[in-house]
Amino acid sequence: MFRFYDIRGVWGEEIDPERMTRLGTALSRLFDDLAVGHDVRICSPLAAQHLMRGFGGEITYLGFTTTPMVYFYGWKASTEAVQVTASHNPPSHCGVKFVHSNGLDWSHGEIEELRKAYERTDAGPRPFRAVLDPDLLSGYFELYRGWEVPRVSLTFDPSNGAGYLLIPLLREKFDVHVVNGVPDGRFPNHPPDPTLPESQRDLFKYPTKWGALLDGDADRLVLRYEKRVLGSDEIVAFLAENGVVGRKVALEVMMPLKLERYLEDLGVKVVRTPTGRSLIKEMASRMGFDFFGEYSGHFGFREFNYIDDPLYTFFKVLETGEGTFETEYTPPHAENFSLLMDKKIASRIVKELEPEEVLTLDGFDVRGKDVRVVLRQSRTEPKKWRVLVEGEDEERVNRTSALIRRVVEWNSPASS
Repeated sequence: MFRFYDIRGVWGEEIDPERMTRLGTALSRLFDDLAVGHDVRICSPLAAQHLMRGFGGEITYLGFTTTPMVYFYGWKASTEAVQVTASHNPPSHCGVKFVHSNGLDWSHGEIEELRKAYERTDAGPRPFRAVLDPDLLSGYFELYRGWEVPRVSLTFDPSNGAGYLLIPLLREKFDVHVVNGVPDGRFPNHPPDPTLPESQRDLFKYPTKWGALLDGDADRLVLRYEKRVLGSDEIVAFLAENGVVGRKVALEVMMPLKLERYLEDLGVKVVRTPTGRSLIKEMASRMGFDFFGEYSGHFGFREFNYIDDPLYTFFKVLETGEGTFETEYTPPHAENFSLLMDKKIASRIVKELEPEEVLTLDGFDVRGKDVRVVLRQSRTEPKKWRVLVEGEDEERVNRTSALIRRVVEWNSPASS
């Protein structure tokens, strides 16, 4: 259950009440104080309770929360905090995200330290007292209530997840039509991953000017403007054109090369990072980036402590465009998909592509004359590799994607 920058696994198999209790005890070996929130997954309230039983003593209990709310609380209250969530993973999964008292994610090295403490732990549950305070997150809502943005029409889809907590605020600010707004940890209407086409369909249910779609724990954003879904690269380009992202930004490897060159033409310095919010946030904080963006819909601003809160990004977009969205940037043709394979097969794909250049910051960034391919292993689903194919020619992109799939098929155990 110990992944690269958080904890995730199938509830009842890789994670269960006993393991959560043991995890709580391991956390108590590292910290004296803890705040605990959780999303709406079926497993999350029980998992959070057992984590608190392991930690023991007095614990600040945040209850149902979005992940950005927990990050905001940890930052403002200067306390260690956790969010019990499996983010965008299927309903069968459970997990934990960790935030330090400075509001930043744990590093991979710190997750390893926790794993070692977990392995040394054999204590059982302990008495605990969950302290509730209805004003704990008042500052979070005050921030957005005080933000003057255009009153637009909005279709809001929180994916039956924790984002339902934002509905009253959004109704104060916008003319809102809510879809899939009833919290249900089974995610009955579509997967909690907002990047999937089947998850985006309900954004078009109402003829509103804008649409906003969140993932299960409400830290990833997909936007619709009028009749089309905006790519994460378009959002970054729009903000950069209007001087909102500053002069030094971090883009993870999956972001299009075309976007990097577009930002550099605007005078914005781009530094590539490995994929993963904790890696990007740590690098952004250390190197003083003004902004970071991930292909999957995570965005963070230095002024907001790099908290990847969709609400903050959406308000920035509305404020910047005064309720409209226009950019001179045109996205490349691209295909983004996942495949089951290993590093050996990925290396064979690289060879078949006959590249002019290969970068290895995170997996393989393969660059050719008229096409770019990124192959990287998922850190949340280790058996899967993420694949991005981009280029100006749609046919070239399609041919390259087909080649990659053929290489995987030829080298899979079933074909041997």
